[in-house]
Amino acid sequence: MSASHSPQEREKLLQSIVQSLQSKYSPNGCSESATPGRFCESCAQLEAVDEDLFAHLKEVNKLLRKRTETKERVNQHHDRVTRRLPVEVVSYIFSIYTDDLNSAFDPRNPIVKPGPLLLGAVSRSWRRAAFSTPKLWNTISIQILSNDNLTTKVELTKEWLDRSRQLPLNLSLFYQTSDMVESEHDALAPLFSMLQSLSPRWSMLVLRIPPMLFPTFIGEVTCAPILQTLKLIDDSSGEGYFSLNTPLLRHLDMQLSIPISEIFIEWSTLTSVETDWVTTRDFLDVLRFSETLESFRVSSLVKDQSHSPPTTISLTHSALRELHLETYGQGMLPRSELVAMLNLVTFPSLEKFRYHSGGANSFPNSAAIPFHALSLSTYPF
Repeated sequence: MSASHSPQEREKLLQSIVQSLQSKYSPNGCSESATPGRFCESCAQLEAVDEDLFAHLKEVNKLLRKRTETKERVNQHHDRVTRRLPVEVVSYIFSIYTDDLNSAFDPRNPIVKPGPLLLGAVSRSWRRAAFSTPKLWNTISIQILSNDNLTTKVELTKEWLDRSRQLPLNLSLFYQTSDMVESEHDALAPLFSMLQSLSPRWSMLVLRIPPMLFPTFIGEVTCAPILQTLKLIDDSSGEGYFSLNTPLLRHLDMQLSIPISEIFIEWSTLTSVETDWVTTRDFLDVLRFSETLESFRVSSLVKDQSHSPPTTISLTHSALRELHLETYGQGMLPRSELVAMLNLVTFPSLEKFRYHSGGANSFPNSAAIPFHALSLSTYPF
């Protein structure tokens, strides 16, 4: 082999040799032969050459394996990261890389770049460093498609999370179907069971699944002792409830249509709530149940359709610093009910207030009284 050949040319030549060895020439006779079932002179010569090639196949395969091992040593020798840096520094660099990827996570777009797997695909030394760094594996986004092999999904998910050791977990589960049937509950059971076994380590939980699956997902789990962030997202109008003891929960994000009364969690520990389709009664209940709440964002404040009498008990919420209200869209809250609701509450610590109605209505001046104590940093519109 000439030294003038480039590495790419040598690589192609080796591949062609392997391919030729894998396709042995074995015709059943030759049409040009005078004797049926026998070879003509040219075919016989080709067969003889093939026999010589296959006689050396074992040695060629041995050399190819040796070449692979040597190439790995060359890659490691040329790798300035793992060869020159301590493994602890390499792990730290890898952690920064995956943290950067995970920081862009959007629960409404469940496609997440598999950062740790990309690192492990570079070389054996990178894979060894990546697989031994638990912090790379404590965040996972599980996307379930209708044609997925759920058995394989469970195995791969378990392998991923096993590498996280005992670190707190950030889990995102995306599953959506237009026609839920009982068999799908059964098919999802192994995956849900595996995730339930890790509930003591849940730190962030993002569920974009039909609300009717919430009880199946929770199963026999009664408490998530270190859960701090909970996001419940669903684009359908299905019914369901969520019940879980969450003693350390700080952040709740609900982008779904089920009422707040169907969410059984520890409200008293919350510092931020972001939610959709909130009635005036729900709005006041959140404030009553969440005394430590500092930020409250409502993307659609709607009219209460229940026939029960409206709440008339006023309250003062001392911790709230930021309040965002939006009242546009279907079932938009009438101005009179907005005024009545806001006249029931006082926020002595409020610093920011934003109101948006999609251009349909301006903020009613008669509702501005509760905000007289706002600081100079407040912007009301």
